[in-house]
Amino acid sequence: MKTDDCYVIAGGGLAGLFAAKTLRASGVKNIYIIEKSDGVDGLLSSRSVSYDGAEYSFDAGTHFILSTNDPDIDALMQQDLDGLDLREYRGSLFEGHAANGRLYQESGCVNLGLFSADVQNAVRAELEALTSSSSSDVSEQGKPSNLFEAFVSRYGRSAAAHIYGSIFEKITGQDAKMVAPEMEVLFVPPRLIIADREESVALKKKPEWDDRIAFADCLDGTSDVVKYYPKTGGIHEWPKVMAANLEREGVQILNNCSIQKVNAEGKVIRSVTLSNGEEIRCDHVVWTLPPALFGFCSDVELPMKRPVMRSVGVVNILTDRRPVERPYWINIYDPDFQTFRVTLYGNFAPRQPHNGVYKITAEIINDGGFEGSEEEQKLVFEELQKLSILPEDAQLLYSEANQKAEGFPVLTPDLLETSRQQVALLEEGFDNLILAGGLPDKGYGQVAAMRTAYFAIQESLKI
Repeated sequence: MKTDDCYVIAGGGLAGLFAAKTLRASGVKNIYIIEKSDGVDGLLSSRSVSYDGAEYSFDAGTHFILSTNDPDIDALMQQDLDGLDLREYRGSLFEGHAANGRLYQESGCVNLGLFSADVQNAVRAELEALTSSSSSDVSEQGKPSNLFEAFVSRYGRSAAAHIYGSIFEKITGQDAKMVAPEMEVLFVPPRLIIADREESVALKKKPEWDDRIAFADCLDGTSDVVKYYPKTGGIHEWPKVMAANLEREGVQILNNCSIQKVNAEGKVIRSVTLSNGEEIRCDHVVWTLPPALFGFCSDVELPMKRPVMRSVGVVNILTDRRPVERPYWINIYDPDFQTFRVTLYGNFAPRQPHNGVYKITAEIINDGGFEGSEEEQKLVFEELQKLSILPEDAQLLYSEANQKAEGFPVLTPDLLETSRQQVALLEEGFDNLILAGGLPDKGYGQVAAMRTAYFAIQESLKI
């Protein structure tokens, strides 16, 4: 490794920022981060609004900073966390959910008790059969070819058809048989609640049940992941501090531009041309964006598969009545409601409400048809009342809505296979290209982004 090599990082989200931190920790000095938007927060974004003389911060995506349980990665994280005034959470975060028109406040895992007696009886019978069979260990079963099969193998056909199929159709807009099994762990916590607290604790001591069922109360389980949230402001305070520290160390963050052309000689990238016309000569390119996007700015021909994209609408709400007091957030699995996730800031950031005003963010997964009109905002508020998340006499003091610029792709088997082919071609095609984000089979979410970026950089530095 040469510490005077120039690294260009494509993407200024968490993966890009953490790739830069990893390079700086290894002594690399010449680093550029290229980001098409005017910020570097990605999914860790927040918005501040004024109401009645007070400022309120609303998050637009991720809501907590999570440790990774890797001491080296967490040590890098801590460098920026030390500059923030944070609340620290240990154990399980309080979550709830709603299904079949009913609210359950003790867990985000789906509670079978919210469904009809016929569904409950059928699911219990099929789970009994699954756990008594020779292939009762979910981890030892063959990989399912689609999401519906994944649910069948874990919970049985009745749960797949009457519970999880409809939940994921709400999320993806697709039949679960058309969706890749990798989406099973996205958006919905795995495992199903089938009993009260006492029986659930007893059943989970049996390995054949533990992979399939959840504790009836998340307090009965333990989590060794440390979580943080800023005492003032929103989740975006973390990437703001991270970016400021990187810039202080000489990292150049170029906003409002993108890589328009990758200039290579054979298998070696020599420079990149930006959308503003600037050319940066470099020794390495760190790509934290989806691999397919590399094909649009290079001469390499990649197989392409247009993904089905889902949009996320956000409605930020101020109300005069306190919502339910326990959950930090509530997933609304019921397909009869447009809202999917509700974040209740006052339950985990009690200094945030001012003068009896409570703030809520509601997220609506949609096909692009959410316009954020006053009527749509009012409907979201009414849904919170119908589910008893808010009392009936709560007043809507303020609301605003927007459609997030970036949604998410529906993971289908052919999309994932195409992504794997793209990765293989890029890894073979370039000696100094480091793929550090948006990769299939590397997991999803905040922790996966940091781990993928960190280990990709570490591996490249060994060469």
